[in-house]
Amino acid sequence: MGSNTFLMCKKLDSVLEGQVCVYRFSFSLQVNPSDYFFDIGVAEADGTRGGAVLDVRRSVSHCVISLEKERPFDGLVDLAPTFKVLTERPQFAEDSDGNKPLENR
Repeated sequence: MGSNTFLMCKKLDSVLEGQVCVYRFSFSLQVNPSDYFFDIGVAEADGTRGGAVLDVRRSVSHCVISLEKERPFDGLVDLAPTFKVLTERPQFAEDSDGNKPLENR
């Protein structure tokens, strides 16, 4: 799993030498209990897909997720699926000969 400003279509302004900028990156971490590590990288938009990598720091943060309540999902990541019934009963159109589907006959 991963994300970055390029994938999020966020264009950052150029900075001057010595200029300091502060950014915040946030996300919802819906995962099963385990150990997770975070990498941080900086790349330059150079016209190539993904840009030119300037620096990458691997495993800069170690996050331990523990189970405090019953697990609401199975697998590696909670996709947080939703499902909603939009009609009480499916509606079927007649075919070009005027016949209704078997369920509606």
